[in-house]
Amino acid sequence: QSCDISDTVVQKIKILPDNQIGYLDTIHICYGESVEIGREYHSGATYFWEPNYNISNTGIANPAVYPLKDTTYTLHVSTIDCNKDWKQTIIVHNNFINIDSIVTSPNTICSEQDIEITVYADDEIASYIWSSNAFFTNYLTSSIENRTLKFHITQDTTLYLKLKGKYCDTE
Repeated sequence: QSCDISDTVVQKIKILPDNQIGYLDTIHICYGESVEIGREYHSGATYFWEPNYNISNTGIANPAVYPLKDTTYTLHVSTIDCNKDWKQTIIVHNNFINIDSIVTSPNTICSEQDIEITVYADDEIASYIWSSNAFFTNYLTSSIENRTLKFHITQDTTLYLKLKGKYCDTE
């Protein structure tokens, strides 16, 4: 009698190249702000961040950073199986928006009348909020996308403008 018994074993082996580099999303912040960066924590991994520049802790997966200039941080992750580096860039935006000019039409007001005030700024403005008080509890325009305020002047008036840039605000 013959015995034809066979068995098959399949074993998948994944070869990980040492020191791979990955890229995390770029984060935009305003000057003076902080943000959490990094990847989720994995048990058994060790973490090391560089540069050691305005960072809360270089030995954890998700430190807070508060850079004062654009900075690319590198996270070195080591496990039993492999090492991997991750790069994450933080872009720091100024808290101010340069106003090129403010144009009023008409230039001279003699009595009660309508005026138009238009703001020209050199930064990408997301919204213009006009108010008659410094607390911005009332808005003078119906659209925050309008750089021009049309206003009826009846007495000496101080107007306030809050500009919101793509990342930072100013008043």
